[in-house]
Amino acid sequence: MSIPHQDPPPACQRIAALAERCPRRAVPVAQRALQRVPADNQLSQAWATFTLGWALLRWERLPAACARLEQAHATFV
Repeated sequence: MSIPHQDPPPACQRIAALAERCPRRAVPVAQRALQRVPADNQLSQAWATFTLGWALLRWERLPAACARLEQAHATFV
């Protein structure tokens, strides 16, 4: 299965850009962003989870990154 193409929300784009520059700072920002997403908004949940996974990956926290990225993938699909 493939994930339909859609650009990430602006907040996710900003966090991803921060993760490129300073992943250690981006992780708590991404965690807070994920906590603020309404539980009933699955697409926003998926993007926020993906963004946290990306920040964790950039910070080289591989097991945690894999878990979040797999969770995001399951939600996207």
